[in-house]
Amino acid sequence: MYHRVFLRRGATAALAMAIAVPLAQPAMAAPSGDSELSDAMNVIRCTVIDGESFCTELGFVQSKPGSAAWRANLAAALATEDSDTGDMGLATLVDELKQLPRAELAERQNGQIESARRAVGRVKLQEYIGTDVAPPPGFFAKYPDLGLAEGSAKAQQLRAAIATPGTSSEPVSGEVAVAASYPTFPSSRYIMSGYATEQERDYWCGPATMQAIDWANDGGKDSQSLWASLMGTTTAGTYIGSMVARINTDTTWGSAAYGGAYTIFPVSPGNTATWFMSLHHTRIGYYGAPVIEHVQLLRAYYGYINYNHGGHYQTGRGYDATTISIIDPYDERDFRTGGAHSAGYHSVSKENLWGATLANPNQNIGW
Repeated sequence: MYHRVFLRRGATAALAMAIAVPLAQPAMAAPSGDSELSDAMNVIRCTVIDGESFCTELGFVQSKPGSAAWRANLAAALATEDSDTGDMGLATLVDELKQLPRAELAERQNGQIESARRAVGRVKLQEYIGTDVAPPPGFFAKYPDLGLAEGSAKAQQLRAAIATPGTSSEPVSGEVAVAASYPTFPSSRYIMSGYATEQERDYWCGPATMQAIDWANDGGKDSQSLWASLMGTTTAGTYIGSMVARINTDTTWGSAAYGGAYTIFPVSPGNTATWFMSLHHTRIGYYGAPVIEHVQLLRAYYGYINYNHGGHYQTGRGYDATTISIIDPYDERDFRTGGAHSAGYHSVSKENLWGATLANPNQNIGW
């Protein structure tokens, strides 16, 4: 089996490589000499799901697991410190995982792999979107978690939308369903109006983001302390995999009605801001579901803050032709002297949000 990375035209061709790893590969032993890397490779399990490489805690990956490139990316993530706004570093998570009983770790790994199997259809769909090639006959029947019946009008129109991008004559905006008569993704769409939350502690961006996402899903505003408990949040913050898992188990956003299970989805400098926007077209525009933005909260990308911060979570909830709309739970005034009024709804250029995502060493989103 091989993992193919399809990039939008103009992206770095060198990243479109084929890789192969054994199916259901156990946790990998690492060479001695770097104990932190060895610890990570001993608690991370990699496998191939329908030709796509997936690693627990890391999500779908673009480099061959165990390769030099994969280890370099892993080392960079391990070197990242926990954030002042609540993004738990991978090294902290690894320290927690290596303390787990073997059976509990295996149960965690199996759960992540099962969710990835439900998400792989959307990963495959995004490859076709990225190359403007319509999925072949039988594609939607093979991936029922996409929520599209093979041969249905919506499946046919989605194929047409992918093969003929940008041909919609009437944009769809506001909080409306994507009408089946539209031949392409809506040119703008916004969801989750009225569900903004602010993190109650400086390390609770994860619980605050999850609070908003769940509130918009079922109308119940569970406390941030409950979400912190459910996701294993500590003073070091929340790990993105815990957020993805809870969306899948505690909301309906990960159901077929919204395009299937959430997963940790990789980005890389070889992609483009336009490609990044297309991820939002799929999840928000077509399925009407939010994106977990996993960024580095830096002034270079966010003009509404007064200080630079570390890793951070925001909710992606809309877009137009050039910007992506987010809910930022971090109000700088609450935690920094001279801080800005930064929490709430913001529109950020696709280039800036793309840059902020790449600036986070994890280089992924919850999607």
